[in-house]
Amino acid sequence: MSKDLLSIQYLRAIAALMVVLVHMEGHLTRLGYRGGWPSVLNGGVDIFFVISGFIMWVTTANRTVTPWQFLYHRLLRIAPLYWILTTLTIALMVAAPSLYQGGQNGAGHIFASYLFIPAEHPLLHTMVPVLLPGWTLNYEMMFYLLLAVCLPLRPALRMTAMITILGLLALSHPLWPDDKSIPAYYTQSVILEFAFGMALGAFFISGRTIPSRAAVALVVIGALAMIGLSVLDLPRVIGAGIPAAMIVAGEVYFERACGLNRLPVLSLLGDASYSLYLTHGLVLSIVRQIWLRAGLSALPYNLPLFVVFAVSASCITAFLSYRYVEQPILAIGRSQRWLAPAPIRGPSNL
Repeated sequence: MSKDLLSIQYLRAIAALMVVLVHMEGHLTRLGYRGGWPSVLNGGVDIFFVISGFIMWVTTANRTVTPWQFLYHRLLRIAPLYWILTTLTIALMVAAPSLYQGGQNGAGHIFASYLFIPAEHPLLHTMVPVLLPGWTLNYEMMFYLLLAVCLPLRPALRMTAMITILGLLALSHPLWPDDKSIPAYYTQSVILEFAFGMALGAFFISGRTIPSRAAVALVVIGALAMIGLSVLDLPRVIGAGIPAAMIVAGEVYFERACGLNRLPVLSLLGDASYSLYLTHGLVLSIVRQIWLRAGLSALPYNLPLFVVFAVSASCITAFLSYRYVEQPILAIGRSQRWLAPAPIRGPSNL
């Protein structure tokens, strides 16, 4: 069912582009930009988390999937490209540090990064891995593990268990005052966004509908709320998570009510959104170095031109990564029937 949801594909593409633009600010600053930057762009990650909960529920709720099969396919989908790009990032740190501004990392931090374990970055002093966007994957892996444990339960009990566990984890956050500890990391309120997506998925596959006007209203109100609340110091789940859930809900229900036309480029970018999410940081750094060394920063309107060029380069790199790295790896992994004889079909979450 979810594989035919163009709204999910389009939202994945839009969310990935939002993340690219979030990280554009730092590069523009190094090129001389001194203006403001829209904080609402951070909401791309929250849209991803809601989509993740939605898809994981839709693709498993009414199917017999063992915990091992589920984890195998999620690891196959997430880990290989992440490990490849983490290794490439480490190589760039050593061979061409000017292309990567994150600096050198200690062995312990590198080891934790490969294992999806939150660890403090030795230079940035935040809980991010070597490949900086991978911080979200630590939450994804936690979510997958919890869902795998609950998979043997019947769907209604599984939903109750997952929402209860995620809720209790979020409520326990004040018990962990050290914000750089693993318990504090995994009890951030952002984890509730997975629950929002799961609940939406359960409601969606039940066959219920809402009027198209109500769906449009959800999208509009959600977008305006995300924009308006982004300037306030609110818990992320309130300022971005709830609006993201409204946007995703409105989009999928509008498609159910009215349908959507297929937009090939946006659909392909949705397919390549995971590659875009992981590769864009490296691409932006390389493009900025080329921009400076080629003297392009002296051009009129060089900053808007840089944004266009850098986003285009990021998208092209993502398409190539998806076609020549992601797809072959998935094909090989899914052919190993002795490991996982029942592939889980449907679009991935990132």
